[in-house]
Amino acid sequence: MLGGYSVNKKKCLSDISIFIKRGITPKYVESEGYTILNQKCIKNNLVRFESSRLCSKNIKIPTEKFLIDGDILINSTGTGTLGRTARFKEQKQPVISDGHLTIVRPNKKQIMPEFLGHYMSNIEPRIINMARGATNQVELSGADLGVLSVPIPPLSEQKAIAKVLSDTDDLIQAIEKKIAKKQLIKKGVMQKLLTPKETNKKKILRRVSMNKEATPKYVEIKDISLSINSGGGTPPTKIPEYYGGRIPWLRTQEITFNRIKETDMKITEEGLHNSSAKWIPKNSVIVAKFGATAGRSAINKIPLTTNEACCCISPDPEQCDYQYLFYILWKNYYHLERLAQGAAQRNLNGQQIKNYMILLPPLPEQKAIAKVLSDIDKQLEVLQKKLNKYKKIKQSLMQSLLTGKIRLA
Repeated sequence: MLGGYSVNKKKCLSDISIFIKRGITPKYVESEGYTILNQKCIKNNLVRFESSRLCSKNIKIPTEKFLIDGDILINSTGTGTLGRTARFKEQKQPVISDGHLTIVRPNKKQIMPEFLGHYMSNIEPRIINMARGATNQVELSGADLGVLSVPIPPLSEQKAIAKVLSDTDDLIQAIEKKIAKKQLIKKGVMQKLLTPKETNKKKILRRVSMNKEATPKYVEIKDISLSINSGGGTPPTKIPEYYGGRIPWLRTQEITFNRIKETDMKITEEGLHNSSAKWIPKNSVIVAKFGATAGRSAINKIPLTTNEACCCISPDPEQCDYQYLFYILWKNYYHLERLAQGAAQRNLNGQQIKNYMILLPPLPEQKAIAKVLSDIDKQLEVLQKKLNKYKKIKQSLMQSLLTGKIRLA
């Protein structure tokens, strides 16, 4: 036995496929063309039509290159996308694929497309390792794909396995849709609650300068903060004794408009004392300063230390609710990010963040806004945990069912 199936119940992919070929070289048009898929369309084992384009109907396209229900599509060029797979489902209009995708058309007398689709998604890491070529120029050949060994349980068992995995996929996709809908609702709520009724910023500032009542008002972050730590530190990485301790140490790649409850890395007391890293009190608002993460924000729900790429703000609770500050910076992310400067790498500096002006309504209104948005975040967190749970279940099922460790009669 090999992987739960006997060797004579495994076949090469080429032996159970009608053909394995790349798509076409397209001629793109803006309208009245065939829908053509590309590598961006293959994501999370699904075909995403929102990234598709149109191909001219005036070029000669072999009939076999029009996709049919059950075709397996495999991204076959480029680091980062190569190896992604998805099963194509029949559409009302003709669909083709470009030459960066390989079309595997299963022989349905030997293997169910649904079963093969799940199997191919399960071995994506193996497919990626089959690539040939230099970095970012890697290619996956049809010949190499053709020699992939595929287990062939009885068709009745393939059907049972495919149903279990497809039912799990349906649950996952239903949760993903709920998350997407909830995120869209949150975006609208943020826009509504964090945008002043008086939209002319100059008028509001003029009313403030004349000491007239202005609700809300614009203030600089430094004027509503108890402290702003504009830089942490990194213990020397060549000294292993500085790492692996119990002190949470945050890097900017972990700042994703989130609430940080743990960090990927920890440092020791010795590492803390031999670097510029400093303790940051919990419920601070942390803004990333450097590179691709510049302008992103997060709230730390635990005391922690950070590297030098973080700016940590402790707002004055009598003036500014920390959650409100987090949300207003989140809403203003694109504006804040555009302030970053530099050629090779665009960075923010501490002074820019200190001087950044935010909309500040009265404290009770801040707290009310923060509660509405944090309640939505709690709902999203519950959904995300549920999604992660089902993804783990599916992964476990795939490992068991697609290797024959568990057999379904």
